[in-house]
Amino acid sequence: MILLAFCITACKDSKKKAPAKSTPSTEVDQQTAAWRAKIELNNGKRWRANPETSNGVMKMGAIIKHNPRKTLEDYHTIADRLEEVKAYIIEECTMKGDAHANLHIWLAPLLTKIQSLKAAKTVQEAQQITRGIHEHLEAYFTYFL
Repeated sequence: MILLAFCITACKDSKKKAPAKSTPSTEVDQQTAAWRAKIELNNGKRWRANPETSNGVMKMGAIIKHNPRKTLEDYHTIADRLEEVKAYIIEECTMKGDAHANLHIWLAPLLTKIQSLKAAKTVQEAQQITRGIHEHLEAYFTYFL
């Protein structure tokens, strides 16, 4: 909950609030459908994001791709590393206006997915959540450059 409050206060223009706690995988899937219904392009084009945000998203993708994923501890380590990069992205956020609002539409479900990965109880659950995080990170480049 403190993490989510930090996100909201770190990005001054935020109109969207992130969920207050982790949710089961089914709810995370529903959130994915919900954010995709809300997010918009910039008159048919991708929004310009600040370099720290885009670089952070790419770094998160590399964390998932290049870290071992065999044990539950491996997945929790990935979640911790994703959390570090996410904090950096939020801290360095300089986006404003509609681009910023759309970033928050994309970002809120990612925060939930990272928290769900940290709380995963089985390798199978962690695998499913990690796939969802990976897909979410890839979707970033549909909306932002």
